[in-house]
Amino acid sequence: MQQKGQSRLWFKDHGWWVAVVEFQPSNWSRGSYLNVAAMWLWIAKDYWSFDYHGRRGRFTTFQSEEQFAAAAEQIAEAARDEVLALERLFESQELALQRLSGDAGSGFWSAYHAFSLALATRKLDSATQHLNAIKAYAPEQDWLAAAQRRATRMFEDAMTVGDPQTLVTEEVLKARQLLKLPPLEPSTVWAVT
Repeated sequence: MQQKGQSRLWFKDHGWWVAVVEFQPSNWSRGSYLNVAAMWLWIAKDYWSFDYHGRRGRFTTFQSEEQFAAAAEQIAEAARDEVLALERLFESQELALQRLSGDAGSGFWSAYHAFSLALATRKLDSATQHLNAIKAYAPEQDWLAAAQRRATRMFEDAMTVGDPQTLVTEEVLKARQLLKLPPLEPSTVWAVT
């Protein structure tokens, strides 16, 4: 894994997704939380997010240098194990799509991520199903309405272009640029594991 600058955030690049580990401080106490998740790159943005999973375990309080050194090692080992588990879940786009499709009923973003990966894997029946789920949410907030429009536009553009993976790849490449990840050739985005 690579550390993002001098921050408490570490990541492992998988081309179309990134494993993210954050040793998050508390505003009230010295110590650390552990956040581990997959971050999908098919939404171009310049900030890190925890898209699949998040907080792991409880806050570890700093009591002494000796105590926290041992605790930090345990936290790091837990982070490693969680990243390895994510890599097994998402070792291929097909496995990832199965997982995301199974979770798509658990909320708007779950459906959106399943939709995006279905487009990327050229599974248009699945993409249509997830798009319908996305549109079923009442657009009560501006961000939700904007995301629904983006998904609808992406689906329509994919039908026009003829290769939906190309459009998702363009988003992934934009996200990589905004996050200052190493550039990839479009043909290699989906080959990285």
